Formats: sequence, C-alpha cells, structure tokens
Amino acid sequence: MEYGETLKLDPNYATGYYNMAFTYQMAGNIQAAIDQYNEALRHFPDNDVAYRVRYWCARLLKQQHRISEARQKLEEAVRINNAEHLDPNDTASKELAKLPR
Repeated sequence: MEYGETLKLDPNYATGYYNMAFTYQMAGNIQAAIDQYNEALRHFPDNDVAYRVRYWCARLLKQQHRISEARQKLEEAVRINNAEHLDPNDTASKELAKLPR
C-alpha cells in the first residue's frame, strides 16, 4: 500500500495515517480503518488532522454500535474544534447530538 511505504519513510507524516485509514474505510475494512485512525491519534493527538481523525473514527465506531467509544471520540473532536475553530459547521457536535444515550 502506497501510504504504508510513505509512513515507513516519514513516520511524522500525519496526513498519511489519515489517508491510509480512509483508504481502508473506502475498501470496507472497517476495523483496519479504526486501528489506523487510532494509530494516527497515537502519533498526533492534537494537530489539525486530529479533529478529522476523531470525527471519522467516531462514525465508524457508531456503525459498529460501539457508542461509548464513538461518544468519546466526538467529545474529543468537539474539544479540539472549540479550541482551534477548525470546523465552522461544528460537524462533530451535530454528530454527537445524534448518538443514542
């Protein structure tokens, strides 16, 4: 996989982790996508990519009915967005409000 090779060469390439996870997601390999999103967060917990990573990871966790994990990711995304104003539409907050209690 192209992103895997890129990350071997430059493990500090935050967008590479996100893109690799998204590639897994589009291929239908949901658990691999979640794992890769979490790997991205391990390396880059609070950069500009972290908001999107948390949002997309939460959506996948919700699909798998892992609601408490999805809620945690969305709450973290909202925290980042409140501090950095990365998403003017506040998409993570809207998604968080849709989660069952």
